[in-house]
Amino acid sequence: MGKKFHLNGYRYSRPNTNRNKEGNIVLISAFSVGPAEVHQWGLNAYGQPYRLDDYIDENSRSENIISRSELVGELHRLISRCQSEGYPDWAAAYQNALLWLNNH
Repeated sequence: MGKKFHLNGYRYSRPNTNRNKEGNIVLISAFSVGPAEVHQWGLNAYGQPYRLDDYIDENSRSENIISRSELVGELHRLISRCQSEGYPDWAAAYQNALLWLNNH
């Protein structure tokens, strides 16, 4: 399994349970080049589930607190999609992220 994979026009990065420079834990990160946009789901620096939508071409960015069930649902959707599209290693990585989340 590499560090990134492509699915439906987005490049996904591996889930990371370590805090980034902003203090966030990014469990799902999806990037598209056309149009340039980034979407992230995880836990913010305060431990709250969040979703970030950054539309780079439009210079528009929003970060919203979401429910824990929304974050869990997004992980489940991505796990299912990885399984159905033939990315079992990535499905396992997101399953591990879900297990981590359930223990924190």
